[in-house]
Amino acid sequence: MEYRWKRSVIPIYLIGVVWVLYALIFPLYRLSDFLFVIGVSAAVYFVFAAILPKQKIAVERPALLEKTSDAQLNEIIREANGYIRLIRQANESIPGAAVSAKIDRIEELTKSIFQAVIDKKEPRSKVRRFLNYYLPTTVKLLETYHSMEAQTVGGENISVTMEKIDEMLTTVIQAFEKQLDSLYANDAMDVSADISVMQSIMKQEGLIDSPSPQQQESKGE
Repeated sequence: MEYRWKRSVIPIYLIGVVWVLYALIFPLYRLSDFLFVIGVSAAVYFVFAAILPKQKIAVERPALLEKTSDAQLNEIIREANGYIRLIRQANESIPGAAVSAKIDRIEELTKSIFQAVIDKKEPRSKVRRFLNYYLPTTVKLLETYHSMEAQTVGGENISVTMEKIDEMLTTVIQAFEKQLDSLYANDAMDVSADISVMQSIMKQEGLIDSPSPQQQESKGE
């Protein structure tokens, strides 16, 4: 069992309380009114976010990649498991739910990619760049995000950099998904060939009907 620290959701609820109370007591139709409430809401959020303790949440983690009888492959598995652990550690340190969900997806894809290499006996070269560059760079981005988020005094450089990292995590997920999909390219071709041959044999033996000329023309259109 592993644990993750998350910020309390109470500050978010308090923002709603501020808006409701202000709307009940004061007018809320001028731009100055909205700007004032936004300022008060931000102050309430940051004050209570700093005061209230983080929540310790139990997280069920899937097992790491298992070793095989292939010594060379086991070295790749050892490296991959090391990066998976670092991704998990970063996730436990970053309290934001949205960013945490992206990190969960990155971990899931990372494990699926290497599991596909193990199961399908794919060439190591297909994941070498992934292992030597993409994973360590992703871990570096996560560690930088955590380091900046831990700063007690924020600034423009910190906020902009954190936003860029957050956006990049979405790009990382898309790239990892394509990496995983590419490992199944040969399977997709083999299945298409098997289906085509099977359909041809079934037609020859009269087990399925051949498409009519009208159907063939409609497909051509």
